[in-house]
Amino acid sequence: MSQSSPGAAPDTVLRFESVRKTYGEFIAVKGSSFSLKRGEILTLLGPSGCGKTTTLRMAIGLERASEGRIWFDDRLVDCVAERIFVPPEKRQMGMVFQSYAIWPHMNVFDNVAYPLKARGRPAAEIREAVHKVLDLVGLREFEQRSSTKLSGGQQQRVAVARALVFGPDLLLMDEPFSNLDAKLRDQMRTEVKLLQRRLGISVLFVTHDQSEALALSDRLAVMRGGEVEQVGEPRDLYEHPGTPAVRDFLGRTILLPATLRGGSPGEWQVTLAEGADLAVTGMNHHPDARPGAACLLGIRPEQVVVTPDGSTQGSSASHGTSAAPNTLHADILALLFLGDRYEATLRLGSGALISVLLPPAEHWREGARGSIHFPAARLQLWPAEATAA
Repeated sequence: MSQSSPGAAPDTVLRFESVRKTYGEFIAVKGSSFSLKRGEILTLLGPSGCGKTTTLRMAIGLERASEGRIWFDDRLVDCVAERIFVPPEKRQMGMVFQSYAIWPHMNVFDNVAYPLKARGRPAAEIREAVHKVLDLVGLREFEQRSSTKLSGGQQQRVAVARALVFGPDLLLMDEPFSNLDAKLRDQMRTEVKLLQRRLGISVLFVTHDQSEALALSDRLAVMRGGEVEQVGEPRDLYEHPGTPAVRDFLGRTILLPATLRGGSPGEWQVTLAEGADLAVTGMNHHPDARPGAACLLGIRPEQVVVTPDGSTQGSSASHGTSAAPNTLHADILALLFLGDRYEATLRLGSGALISVLLPPAEHWREGARGSIHFPAARLQLWPAEATAA
């Protein structure tokens, strides 16, 4: 018999409390805790093998949790210690699998209608519900088409329609766009987000694609090694990662060895290996900040401001800092034109190579000298050993 969740927030539709999943001696999920708010898209993001799909399967009941509690709509649906388990068919959840799981012997209508037929709904109700959801996903005119004659994008829409047709409280999506080409993936992301906003349904989404996660999600839960590393809004996690794993998985980061000279949280002074002094006012992550300590200075490539100064590589101009605060000189070694931007490899005075993004409006050329400004508020201070394993 299910129990009510004590003190659960009224806007929470799904909650994991110290959930662990083991297969023999192998630990797939190590005590994960997170919650999904009603009406939001929460994405489990991480590399292959981090436990995100296992977490999704426990949410819907295709896998049992080895330890911990799973709450759905204020009901305890899985807890080994209390001998409680609600099977998938009794959880009001829809799921879209990576393979779509479209039945080849059925047409579009019958594929979408299957969950309602399995629940014994009347034929008139089934017809009305299927037509309504096919209208939502733009497939009403294809209802009699064989599923084997659908494009990848159309199959994806059928899978979404089938997951929504019985009116679930939660939609789970496991790498649903991984089999689509890049252009169609972008299109489906937009369609799913618009559909979710229109219906107001809660979505638990799983992906290893950081761009997909950043674009779709209201919040992200970054997973690594079976654990949730950090949960938050996409922009907050991108700009203020809490761990090296989150920092390095969500985009690229320039990391420069430095020495902490002094200051206090929010107002640090550091010295780079080449002797340049920089101010750091961004969010601090250094757990043992003290003068003289080795550290890493981090910043996203697009946050670096580069301006050409017209001098050529190898000239007598200094490779050190310029007169402007937090500004260095560097040589442009290589330029890759990507249409909307350049990707440039720069060499600092210390010999360190960094990769930055440059706007296409400027006239850039290889071999030129540039001035590099590191905005103090964008810089992050990390311990010297803070690299993801």
